[in-house]
Amino acid sequence: MENCRTLTRNREIELGLENALARLVRRRWPEKTVENVQAEWDLSRGQAQGVVYAHASRSTINTIIRHKRGGVRLLISLGCVMTGETLSSLIASEVATLEHQAATRDAEARVLADLEARLARLPLDALDDLALDELGRLSAGASASLGQPRPSSPG
Repeated sequence: MENCRTLTRNREIELGLENALARLVRRRWPEKTVENVQAEWDLSRGQAQGVVYAHASRSTINTIIRHKRGGVRLLISLGCVMTGETLSSLIASEVATLEHQAATRDAEARVLADLEARLARLPLDALDDLALDELGRLSAGASASLGQPRPSSPG
């Protein structure tokens, strides 16, 4: 796969899929581009010209992507050309996001472990009172949502 940085030097040009594909093939085959595109993806001459001149149909682009020499590698190259982002920068960004999510989960796990330890230190009577209070809140909420009068709280 060609280095994405060499394909995206001019970021002021916003490229669509057809233009990105045309840029990619012209860089890959600077001479006899139409013939090389035609041979690479088993296209007709007209289809290959459409690719080279940024007028490829959706059908032609799908044919290229599904071809044995197209696929994910080609899609990654096209994505680099279209966005200016390299695969390595995308992977680094995803790793940073996953690391942040893991740190958040670790912090939440510490909070839950602390709460569990605090609950374990409470006397059993206090836990019963907490459970009754919670049951009262739950039943009051359920009754209100059903339009029934609220039951009186235990006490």
